[in-house]
Amino acid sequence: MAAEIIGIGNLLGGFRMEDELGRGRMGVVYKVHELSLNRKVALKVLSPRLSSALEFIERFKREAQAIAALNHFNIVSILSYGEGRGSYYFAMEYMRGKDLGRILEEKRIMPVGEALSITAQVAGALGEADARGMVHRDLKPSNIMVDETRRVWITDFGLAHLERSGTQLTRTGLFLGTPELASPEQAHGGTLDARSDIYSLGAVLYRMLSGRPPFTGDSPIAVVVKVATEPVTPIGEVNPSVPEPIRKLIEKMIAKDLQERFQTPGEFLEAIGRCQNSLQAGASPLTGEVSALATKPAVLHKRRTSVAVLAGIVGVALAVFFVVWIVEGGRRSPVPKQEQAPHQEPAPTPGPSPPAERDIPPPPVLPPVSEVRPGATDAQRQEVPPEKTPLRREPKTDKPKAA
Repeated sequence: MAAEIIGIGNLLGGFRMEDELGRGRMGVVYKVHELSLNRKVALKVLSPRLSSALEFIERFKREAQAIAALNHFNIVSILSYGEGRGSYYFAMEYMRGKDLGRILEEKRIMPVGEALSITAQVAGALGEADARGMVHRDLKPSNIMVDETRRVWITDFGLAHLERSGTQLTRTGLFLGTPELASPEQAHGGTLDARSDIYSLGAVLYRMLSGRPPFTGDSPIAVVVKVATEPVTPIGEVNPSVPEPIRKLIEKMIAKDLQERFQTPGEFLEAIGRCQNSLQAGASPLTGEVSALATKPAVLHKRRTSVAVLAGIVGVALAVFFVVWIVEGGRRSPVPKQEQAPHQEPAPTPGPSPPAERDIPPPPVLPPVSEVRPGATDAQRQEVPPEKTPLRREPKTDKPKAA
């Protein structure tokens, strides 16, 4: 039976089509409403042009079985598999978000911290696939979903290869995958294992931080030849702001020699963790610049600030001292004038004394401080030993007082 054309609003196996989410080599993914459970799910439908080919039908079913065998936080879950109206489909969890390909169209280069977070989550999912003896073989931005909470999902296991069963649903000599992100052994048509997925993930990380894949060309064949034979341009030459630990991480991920790469996703995850810790300890998540490079200017700024504060304190102290000096000097200025006044007066002449001199009373005679006891009476205060009595100047009485 030939497959019918399925469109928005049509029903297929209890699912109502609402929106198209994406297209791939083998089919189309729709956002649908599952009528029986009243929920939103994603439905992948095998392309009508492939629905009559047993090889692709078997491969499509194998993809559903491969995903169903996996159980990981970062791998989309299969809900059901079915056939209807000549079409084959399987239902998956619906994710509210965008695929990484669209995100990279909006911002050419991603922040280092965000790129590492996505890479680490994908690596965790690859660890689950490796434990099940599965190789994804087609890791690329459009197969990596990022939802509203920054949770990452791996989708599209249509080209997955089961190592343990030896099942390989491809023709001999046929290249399947994305040339720009394929591993060298994949370009050579060699045996694939988890290290091939690690290479592809390294190429995705290279793309996130540089704005371009490791290799480009005028045609897919030209790209495959470069992947197989040419060295990768170091990412530091493409984007010098990438920190050194991340450069070394990517270099090891996309090494052409299998033995020079990370051997397992677990080993790779540990390396990512070390890079993340180094960035948290001293790197800017926005630019990827290691903060150690900015340490000296920061210290110099602190020193300049300290010097400025110290100078301000000294300036305030000097200002206070100057004000006090002025005030105290003003208070003490009359004393020297009184002491110098007798020297400036002219010699006395016969006649009455100047009124100013006659009006100055003699200074009172006070006992020493040590002789005044607390609680003493006025009489006791006047009892001062003769030897301790200070000399006093007797007022002149030979001159008559002015009338």
